[in-house]
Order: sequence, then C-alpha cells, then structure tokens
Amino acid sequence: MPDSPGGRRIRRTPARPLHGRTAVVTGAARGIGEALARGLSHAGMRVALLGRERAALERTAETLPGPSICVECDVTDR
Repeated sequence: MPDSPGGRRIRRTPARPLHGRTAVVTGAARGIGEALARGLSHAGMRVALLGRERAALERTAETLPGPSICVECDVTDR
C-alpha cells in the first residue's frame, strides 16, 4: 500500500467488496432473480430470497453456497 503525505498507509477497497454484506432479492425463485441471488451468494453475500412461492424459494436456497433466508411475500402494487 502506498504511503500518504502524513506517512500513514492509504487503505484500498477490499478485493471482495460484497463479502459479508446482505442483499434482498425479489423474484428469487426463478429467472433473473434466481440468477442474481446465486451470483451475489457466490460473491460472499448473505441473501434474503423473496418471492410468492416458498417451496421454490427453498429450492433456490439449497443451491446457494452461502447463508440465505426465504421470505414468502408478494411485492406487486395492485
């Protein structure tokens, strides 16, 4: 790490900036939401999977490498 003018080290962004953070993904049971949840989990994030079908959310959760929680809900504006 390079030194700053005051002799202190300059802190750089970590190599894995998403690791340990939490993501909330709607539509996580299938399609784009499922793919997004999988990618974020592989990046080291904890993932809250939201969708209308709990069984489908749980199937997605079983495929993720990291921690997740399933929340059955409908976020549409009707």
